[in-house]
Amino acid sequence: MKKEEGILTMNIRPEIKNWIDALYFFKIVSAEHTTLNMPSKKIRIPEGPKPFPAGRFKITFEKGSHKKAIICQTEEIVGHIAMVVPGKTRVGGYIQLLDNPIEVSGSGPKLNPDEIDYFIQTIYRKFSEPVVDNEADLLNKTKDYALSILFSEKGGIDEYHSDQIKKLRSK
Repeated sequence: MKKEEGILTMNIRPEIKNWIDALYFFKIVSAEHTTLNMPSKKIRIPEGPKPFPAGRFKITFEKGSHKKAIICQTEEIVGHIAMVVPGKTRVGGYIQLLDNPIEVSGSGPKLNPDEIDYFIQTIYRKFSEPVVDNEADLLNKTKDYALSILFSEKGGIDEYHSDQIKKLRSK
């Protein structure tokens, strides 16, 4: 029975011991969860509009190495962290496309109401493709930020949401 620094090594194959010994000099850089039951992509139904704390939110989209970003400003009238109820709270606000997706603020066009409506419909359409939980959560939050701007203290948000769900189900 061979003992090395308090460790019994008789049942350790030499090539395995050498491999493990070499790890001491390596820096650990990742630990990936690879269980077969990882969250899977699946089709989800967008949640109804939910309250959220007002803020200025940067949303980043990526496809491969290409990124696009927008700003959803929902605190213009109510102030920072005030509770926003989409369709009830008067937020004013705007959605701005960022020319440089790396910037936190910057230049880019602000969307008019029809463009905001089109953006929201695009977010709803993204639910027609399978997504993981985290992406569904981000899509729902983005949808709610945009809805709060489009329906700033206006009625009709529940009907709008229902219409979008009907469109998704009809595909």
